[in-house]
Amino acid sequence: MEARDDFQITLRILESVADESLVILKSPDFFTREVLPSLAVLYKGNKDGDARFLCLKILFDVMVIFLNEQSEDEQGSKELQSISNTNFLPLYCSLIEDEDPIPLYAQKLLVMLIDYIYIKIADILYLKIVLQCFEFLLGISQVQM
Repeated sequence: MEARDDFQITLRILESVADESLVILKSPDFFTREVLPSLAVLYKGNKDGDARFLCLKILFDVMVIFLNEQSEDEQGSKELQSISNTNFLPLYCSLIEDEDPIPLYAQKLLVMLIDYIYIKIADILYLKIVLQCFEFLLGISQVQM
Protein backbone atom coordinates (compact mmCIF):
# COMPACT_ATOMS: atom_id res chain seq x y z
CA MET A 1 0.00 0.00 0.00
CA GLU A 2 2.87 2.36 0.79
CA ALA A 3 4.40 1.91 -2.68
CA ARG A 4 1.03 2.78 -4.22
CA ASP A 5 0.86 5.95 -2.11
CA ASP A 6 4.40 6.91 -3.13
CA PHE A 7 3.45 6.35 -6.76
CA GLN A 8 0.35 8.55 -6.40
CA ILE A 9 2.43 11.28 -4.72
CA THR A 10 4.98 11.12 -7.54
CA LEU A 11 2.21 11.46 -10.14
CA ARG A 12 0.70 14.41 -8.23
CA ILE A 13 4.09 16.12 -8.18
CA LEU A 14 4.46 15.55 -11.93
CA GLU A 15 0.95 16.92 -12.41
CA SER A 16 1.97 20.10 -10.54
CA VAL A 17 5.11 20.41 -12.67
CA ALA A 18 2.99 20.00 -15.81
CA ASP A 19 1.10 23.13 -14.77
CA GLU A 20 4.34 25.13 -15.03
CA SER A 21 5.04 25.50 -18.73
CA LEU A 22 8.31 27.36 -18.15
CA VAL A 23 9.74 24.41 -16.23
CA ILE A 24 8.80 22.04 -19.05
CA LEU A 25 10.10 24.34 -21.77
CA LYS A 26 13.44 24.75 -19.96
CA SER A 27 13.95 20.97 -19.93
CA PRO A 28 12.27 19.69 -23.09
CA ASP A 29 14.71 16.81 -23.60
CA PHE A 30 14.03 15.43 -20.14
CA PHE A 31 10.29 15.45 -20.77
CA THR A 32 10.38 14.10 -24.32
CA ARG A 33 12.97 11.40 -23.66
CA GLU A 34 12.16 10.35 -20.10
CA VAL A 35 8.85 11.56 -18.69
CA LEU A 36 6.40 11.21 -21.59
CA PRO A 37 7.48 7.70 -22.69
CA SER A 38 7.47 6.59 -19.04
CA LEU A 39 3.93 7.85 -18.55
CA ALA A 40 2.75 5.67 -21.43
CA VAL A 41 4.43 2.64 -19.88
CA LEU A 42 2.97 3.44 -16.45
CA TYR A 43 -0.50 3.83 -17.95
CA LYS A 44 -0.28 0.48 -19.69
CA GLY A 45 0.84 -1.42 -16.60
CA ASN A 46 -1.51 0.13 -14.05
CA LYS A 47 -4.72 -1.34 -12.68
CA ASP A 48 -5.70 1.81 -10.73
CA GLY A 49 -8.07 4.03 -12.73
CA ASP A 50 -6.98 7.21 -10.94
CA ALA A 51 -3.33 6.51 -11.69
CA ARG A 52 -4.11 5.77 -15.35
CA PHE A 53 -6.03 9.03 -15.59
CA LEU A 54 -3.16 10.99 -14.03
CA CYS A 55 -0.68 9.41 -16.46
CA LEU A 56 -2.81 10.45 -19.44
CA LYS A 57 -3.60 13.89 -18.01
CA ILE A 58 0.09 14.67 -17.45
CA LEU A 59 0.94 13.35 -20.93
CA PHE A 60 -1.87 15.50 -22.34
CA ASP A 61 -0.87 18.65 -20.43
CA VAL A 62 2.82 18.39 -21.36
CA MET A 63 2.03 17.66 -25.02
CA VAL A 64 -0.29 20.70 -25.12
CA ILE A 65 2.55 22.87 -23.82
CA PHE A 66 4.90 21.58 -26.50
CA LEU A 67 2.26 21.98 -29.22
CA ASN A 68 1.46 25.54 -28.16
CA GLU A 69 5.13 26.51 -28.02
CA GLN A 70 6.17 25.12 -31.38
CA SER A 71 9.70 26.10 -32.23
CA GLU A 72 12.07 25.59 -35.08
CA ASP A 73 13.71 22.77 -33.11
CA GLU A 74 13.70 19.95 -35.64
CA GLN A 75 14.96 17.39 -33.09
CA GLY A 76 12.17 18.33 -30.67
CA SER A 77 9.59 17.92 -33.42
CA LYS A 78 10.96 14.49 -34.29
CA GLU A 79 10.77 13.45 -30.64
CA LEU A 80 7.17 14.63 -30.34
CA GLN A 81 6.28 12.73 -33.48
CA SER A 82 7.99 9.64 -32.09
CA ILE A 83 6.14 9.92 -28.77
CA SER A 84 2.88 10.41 -30.65
CA ASN A 85 3.35 7.35 -32.84
CA THR A 86 5.32 5.06 -30.54
CA ASN A 87 3.82 5.79 -27.14
CA PHE A 88 0.40 7.38 -27.60
CA LEU A 89 -1.13 5.91 -30.75
CA PRO A 90 -0.58 2.22 -29.85
CA LEU A 91 -2.40 2.89 -26.55
CA TYR A 92 -5.30 4.67 -28.22
CA CYS A 93 -7.66 1.67 -28.31
CA SER A 94 -7.11 1.01 -24.61
CA LEU A 95 -7.54 4.69 -23.81
CA ILE A 96 -10.92 5.05 -25.51
CA GLU A 97 -12.22 1.93 -23.79
CA ASP A 98 -11.11 3.06 -20.34
CA GLU A 99 -13.27 4.73 -17.70
CA ASP A 100 -14.33 8.38 -18.01
CA PRO A 101 -12.82 10.92 -18.55
CA ILE A 102 -9.86 9.07 -20.11
CA PRO A 103 -11.53 8.52 -23.53
CA LEU A 104 -12.29 12.23 -23.95
CA TYR A 105 -8.71 13.22 -23.14
CA ALA A 106 -7.45 10.59 -25.58
CA GLN A 107 -9.75 11.78 -28.36
CA LYS A 108 -8.83 15.41 -27.78
CA LEU A 109 -5.12 14.61 -27.83
CA LEU A 110 -5.48 12.54 -31.00
CA VAL A 111 -7.24 15.40 -32.78
CA MET A 112 -4.55 17.87 -31.70
CA LEU A 113 -1.75 15.56 -32.82
CA ILE A 114 -3.44 15.15 -36.20
CA ASP A 115 -3.91 18.93 -36.48
CA TYR A 116 -0.21 19.50 -35.80
CA ILE A 117 0.68 16.66 -38.20
CA TYR A 118 2.49 14.58 -35.58
CA ILE A 119 0.06 11.78 -36.37
CA LYS A 120 -1.06 11.23 -39.94
CA ILE A 121 -4.14 9.39 -41.10
CA ALA A 122 -1.79 6.83 -42.63
CA ASP A 123 -0.45 6.11 -39.11
CA ILE A 124 -3.98 5.40 -37.92
CA LEU A 125 -4.66 3.21 -40.94
CA TYR A 126 -1.40 1.33 -40.40
CA LEU A 127 -2.38 0.46 -36.82
CA LYS A 128 -5.89 -0.46 -37.98
CA ILE A 129 -7.61 1.70 -35.36
CA VAL A 130 -9.91 3.66 -37.69
CA LEU A 131 -12.88 1.53 -36.67
CA GLN A 132 -12.27 2.25 -32.97
CA CYS A 133 -12.07 5.99 -33.71
CA PHE A 134 -15.46 5.92 -35.40
CA GLU A 135 -17.02 3.62 -32.80
CA PHE A 136 -15.91 6.02 -30.08
CA LEU A 137 -17.34 9.02 -31.94
CA LEU A 138 -20.56 7.13 -32.61
CA GLY A 139 -20.84 6.36 -28.89
CA ILE A 140 -20.45 10.04 -28.02
CA SER A 141 -23.07 11.16 -30.53
CA GLN A 142 -25.56 8.55 -29.26
CA VAL A 143 -25.07 9.73 -25.68
CA GLN A 144 -25.65 13.35 -26.71
CA MET A 145 -28.91 12.56 -28.55
